[in-house]
Amino acid sequence: MKKLDTLLGYMLFLLVLPSPLTASAGQALMLKQKADSLMKVENYPQALEYYIKAMEHASDESDRHIYIVSTGYVGNIYSIFGDNNSSVRYWLKSYVMARQENDSLQQSMLLANIVLGYCRQGELQNAKVYFELEKAIRPSGPHANEMSYAIIYREALILGLEKKYDRAIAKHLEAAAFAHNNQMHPACQVEQDSEITRLLLEQGRLDEAIALAHRCEQEAERLGNGDLQVNALRQLARAYAQKGNQQEAYNYGSRFLKKNDSIYNVQKFYHVRQELADYENRQHSEHVTSLNSKLIYSHLAIGIIGVFLLILAVFAFVIVRTNRNLKSTQILLINKNQELQRSDDRNRQLLANYLNDHHEDAADQDDLSAKLSPHQVNVLQHRIIMVMEDIEKISNPAFNLKMLADAVGSNTSYVSWVINDTYGKNFKTLLNERRIQEACRRLTDREHYGNKTIQSIYEGVGYTNAVSFISAFKKINGMTPSSYQRHFFEDSGEP
Repeated sequence: MKKLDTLLGYMLFLLVLPSPLTASAGQALMLKQKADSLMKVENYPQALEYYIKAMEHASDESDRHIYIVSTGYVGNIYSIFGDNNSSVRYWLKSYVMARQENDSLQQSMLLANIVLGYCRQGELQNAKVYFELEKAIRPSGPHANEMSYAIIYREALILGLEKKYDRAIAKHLEAAAFAHNNQMHPACQVEQDSEITRLLLEQGRLDEAIALAHRCEQEAERLGNGDLQVNALRQLARAYAQKGNQQEAYNYGSRFLKKNDSIYNVQKFYHVRQELADYENRQHSEHVTSLNSKLIYSHLAIGIIGVFLLILAVFAFVIVRTNRNLKSTQILLINKNQELQRSDDRNRQLLANYLNDHHEDAADQDDLSAKLSPHQVNVLQHRIIMVMEDIEKISNPAFNLKMLADAVGSNTSYVSWVINDTYGKNFKTLLNERRIQEACRRLTDREHYGNKTIQSIYEGVGYTNAVSFISAFKKINGMTPSSYQRHFFEDSGEP
């Protein structure tokens, strides 16, 4: 389950702990330090729970540093459980805040993780873009060695993604030598050996990969590093399977599963993940309420101006009362009637869309809970979450409940029941929320989508027309996309 890939980010974040706990320390700081201690003993679900609490208190206490670091750790934990899309999303969120605070050290660490995340997703161009940003920030001081190590490591990952295997392996060896010469943690050596093992497996150099993976597994066990040991066992199982030695593949696969289960509590993770979703929904609702208040004041001001202009228009009408004015008034009334007719047509269309959006093929699900074991429900929940996090997949305009069921290896009745039981909503509502969430991100990401029109953005997330997009957007956010975008940048102080 875990991809070793976040070890560096985890180590770097632990380097920047706030000052030791004192009697006057804020609640957010104490919660974060509790979460840090849980991360050290690899209790990731509970660590996530405390980072969420730290974020809530940091927001209440206006402690931007704790909020930024805790958000970054949330990204680390998502990556540990193999959810690269969510991990990159939280790292990017944390990076934007760190940039606003001019915190170069946090920016550097987050950029290192973002590059890693994009490499793991195979997004070479994005990885290169953020790698250039990472190289441009070179913090000095006690963390200079860790930052330099990260630069060498990320360059090796990009070379590997480009299939330049020999150069990539040479860079990983350079990173290992740098860590050794600068007396960094011994786990860095195992980390680089694991990356080289992965590249050897990609090339089919199985005997070399097996020998190196055995060394990684032994060193990880000696260091007491469960994450690295799980990764080495998985690589050994994969290598023996590729070699055709099914007995050894089974042995190491069994050891991997046993070790994996002893470290990661997947069920607890998804339970806490829902708490994070609830917290974000509360934050979003508060933000929308704030924006709505501003809109009310804006509309009030516009209304006052409109009344004033109306009075002037009436006054002018009284002064200049001619046949031409009367004819113009008649034309105005005709146009107004036509506009009201168009508005009525739009309302009917919105109603039709609403009814269509909320109509699903609802099989008789009264007995479904009895037919699914808790394990089957957990597996389905995990698979559904993974698919719904895949923006490319759900942005297909034709994506529907049947396609989701096929993607998770189940049927529409079971998938529909699990969605309702997990989220308290139907598939169409969940799909709209996920698409609109991505649309909001793109509307406020000037760096990557600043040159895109609203039409290209809504088409990019799966909507085929403006009516259905605006209807879904207003239902979720309480305002139009253009209003949301305008008020977001006003709040952030950007021009």
